[in-house]
Amino acid sequence: MKVVAEAGVDRAIFEIYGLRGVERFNEILATHQDWTTEQALKHLEAEPTRPWTQFFNDTRFVSIAQKLFWEREARQHNEHIEILEIGCSSGEETYSLAIMMFEAGCVDFHITAVDVNPIVIGTAREGKYKLNYPIDTLNHLPHELRRSDFINGYFEDTGTTWSAEGTEKPIAEAAEQLKRKTTFVCHDIIDQPVPGNYGVIVINNVLGLYPRTTREKMLRNILASMQSGGLLVLEPFRPAMNNPTDWERESLVPYNAWRLELSKNFPVEAVDLNDGCYRFIGNQK
Repeated sequence: MKVVAEAGVDRAIFEIYGLRGVERFNEILATHQDWTTEQALKHLEAEPTRPWTQFFNDTRFVSIAQKLFWEREARQHNEHIEILEIGCSSGEETYSLAIMMFEAGCVDFHITAVDVNPIVIGTAREGKYKLNYPIDTLNHLPHELRRSDFINGYFEDTGTTWSAEGTEKPIAEAAEQLKRKTTFVCHDIIDQPVPGNYGVIVINNVLGLYPRTTREKMLRNILASMQSGGLLVLEPFRPAMNNPTDWERESLVPYNAWRLELSKNFPVEAVDLNDGCYRFIGNQK
């Protein structure tokens, strides 16, 4: 694989785009070996990440949706819930969370989902996805839509297909009731907070990919958009790694220890440490 010649370029990419950005940059250089570093950087800026998400990828969303429902019931009135998702990629997890909110009994909510990559935001807004199996066979397959999602009107069969290995496979589209509940925005959380005031903020597969300084800058910007008493949901603890790369050693490896110390450095208190749920308790320190 071709490597970056200029000293410091890989470090700068890591600080701005994280571990996946470094991987993406090396992938670009390997694919276009006649490109200069400047050409590769421009390509990276236009498409800094690859989609790294799937439907129902985060099983914690079920318990999160149920918790939000019971908290609302405990307050004895139907309170609108504004949710912010950081790092939504192509939208599968966003739509999955919306479905789980409906299934938990929460219907008065809205999800604003952001990502730094304008290409995946376009995919999420369109809401069309290639399925790997016929719709009538979608029963409890991992990371796939379910047949019930079509029966209940969350997704629709577009009537079009895509071809893979000589087989025509269906294309599904998020139904209007899901699209009304979601807004997808291209935004760089490292640069500035997302406008708005959110009662729930969800971050998955983002913070652990960055060095500590960038991670903490992101979290400060995230908390700047949060209501006092709001629920902050961070990505879960990372499994132990064998033979990590230098970049993984600086990002993924220390993430668990950073999470354990979070309440000492930020105005949050743990609600469920294993699930990554915290309560925002006021102004930032």
